[in-house]
Amino acid sequence: MLTSDQRLSIKQGDDESAGPKLPLQRWIEIRLARNAQAIAASVTVAGEEEFSFLFRGPIVGLGRIVIGSNIETSIPSVNAKIAEIRYVDESGESLWDFPLKPTLGVPDKRGLRGELRIYGSPTFSITGPRWDGTVLDPRLDPQHYACVQLHEDDQPPFDWPASLHVQIADDAVPGLYGLTLSHGALAETFPFVVRAKMPAAKILFLLPTMTYHAYANESLPEALFPWIVEDRGHRFAQDNGWLSLYDQHRDGSGVSWASWPKPWVTVRPDYIYPLCGGPHGFPLDLHALRFIAGCGVQVDVITDHDLDREGAAALSGCKALFTGSHPEYWTRPMHEALQAYLATGGSLAYLGGNGFYWATAADETGVEVRRGVSGTRTWEDKPGEGYLSLNGEPGGLWRWRGRPEHQITGIGSTGMGFTHALPYKRREDSYSQEMAWLFKGVEGEYIDAPGLLLGGPAGYEVDRISSKWGTPVGTKLLAEAGPFGSGYVWEDGEVYEPGEEHQIVAHMTLRKTAAGGIVFATGSVSWLGALPSGDEQNDVGLIMRNLIDFIDPMSLA
Repeated sequence: MLTSDQRLSIKQGDDESAGPKLPLQRWIEIRLARNAQAIAASVTVAGEEEFSFLFRGPIVGLGRIVIGSNIETSIPSVNAKIAEIRYVDESGESLWDFPLKPTLGVPDKRGLRGELRIYGSPTFSITGPRWDGTVLDPRLDPQHYACVQLHEDDQPPFDWPASLHVQIADDAVPGLYGLTLSHGALAETFPFVVRAKMPAAKILFLLPTMTYHAYANESLPEALFPWIVEDRGHRFAQDNGWLSLYDQHRDGSGVSWASWPKPWVTVRPDYIYPLCGGPHGFPLDLHALRFIAGCGVQVDVITDHDLDREGAAALSGCKALFTGSHPEYWTRPMHEALQAYLATGGSLAYLGGNGFYWATAADETGVEVRRGVSGTRTWEDKPGEGYLSLNGEPGGLWRWRGRPEHQITGIGSTGMGFTHALPYKRREDSYSQEMAWLFKGVEGEYIDAPGLLLGGPAGYEVDRISSKWGTPVGTKLLAEAGPFGSGYVWEDGEVYEPGEEHQIVAHMTLRKTAAGGIVFATGSVSWLGALPSGDEQNDVGLIMRNLIDFIDPMSLA
């Protein structure tokens, strides 16, 4: 075992023998040899420094060998990378090399013994002792990455037994529902989606559940992120040591994998983001669905996870796809499905900001992101560790992989801030006869409305056009909010071409596709929060109603 002061220790009963303190961030080869009288430990650090020590017995049988934690996982795992496990006795040598893709069992390469069983969901596709900087893609030489990284706070999918089963009626109206569970004065509502058996609505609303998954259970330590309001979900995550893809493990490495299934305690109708004092994510998307329902419009609902799993088939039959407020995390199957959909005449309403941004991978157990070496302001990957273990593809931003969000929506992420939102000012293209349908009823040059998130329609995270990243020819700039001043910061690595203004602004755009559809984009996470409630009306609501009527002309008749 490793002691709290980084010493390798051999212990049996009350007897213990410990070696010198081991260094951090160095590869260490440990060899253990035993007989009936003693165990000898030989330690080599980085192929150079060597030392050994001896533990005298009598030695009882080893039984099951466990690396990282004890078999009951009642003590934390060691924080360490593990590679090349070997076992030798009179019957021969066994070798267990870790694969690139996560697995629950690693076979013995020699075929002499059984699988090495993996518990606790460590990180795969990590640089190992053979990595020398000459290979950055694990697929080119997997031996450089035959390694896993253990963290004491790794979080595997929960295996709680089901305590409640809900039967959905065959004639249930497709949409977003909530199951409320109460205990005394306490109550929580758990959202879920009922899919249409035979999609019939012209509008399909895509809930950005990959983004919910990435942010879910974020700990938000106040030492790094001062809170301005309290939220019980984040406090629960802190109290229970839960982590999101924006957190760091206790050893300082970034959390690159978020498990599923487990509760998402920050995905609630009444959720408030502590850093800005307003709702973020799910509550804004729920507000939008309530607005659409109030218009008397039939809409089908799917999730990012549905789109990732089913691809283009999930979009068949609808005329337009509406996004939620923050569709930040996208997988390759999602990208390919959307591109195929637009190529066959479908329309897209991108109703948020910071969308189509992070290259993501998912399977039935969780979601994975690698930030690259210029990632978020929270953490970044170590050199050589920017590839996704679930599919072997590069992580980071989609724009780094040649798929900038600008080429899909016309705009892309440019800045963020939690202080205030702004109105849009209409630009010349919005007054053209061609755009009259979208701005019907909107008076004056400003598009403004009170909003749930930062008080207005444009803010939080905002997008703009960019010639560098390939805003398509024919994209019409309809309105602009900003420039945003104090309290807003540039996205990491955001640089513009000579002649482009270096300003953080939100752009509202529209273009017609070659296949006959449209792509409308608002460029603001705050947009959907500015929709009116009940019988109220405002400019944001008018534009949304006009858009809905354009997609489904009979719906608002």
